[in-house]
Amino acid sequence: MKLDEIIPQGYYCYKRISNDWEINAEGTPFFRIELCPFWRRMRGYHEQESGFCIYLQYGDWGKHGGLLWDQVKSCNVNYGMTDEEKEELEKYFEEVK
Repeated sequence: MKLDEIIPQGYYCYKRISNDWEINAEGTPFFRIELCPFWRRMRGYHEQESGFCIYLQYGDWGKHGGLLWDQVKSCNVNYGMTDEEKEELEKYFEEVK
């Protein structure tokens, strides 16, 4: 198995495993995800500099920064939109018309 094959499709370092929104104890909506096995949050860094990608050996605190802390991909592997993401975007634009 190539390492690229286990990186989730889409723009984020996770794959949605549920399309249904749930509500946590604080009343915040969320959906269940499966994180990319290469994504980590590093202790000792500010929250918005704490993301790290094992695949790239790169962290948000590096020279160019990044959005790994927010689980936004930096690797550009399997980067295209999934069918679910396209449907969600289409629904959004229908609602705002």
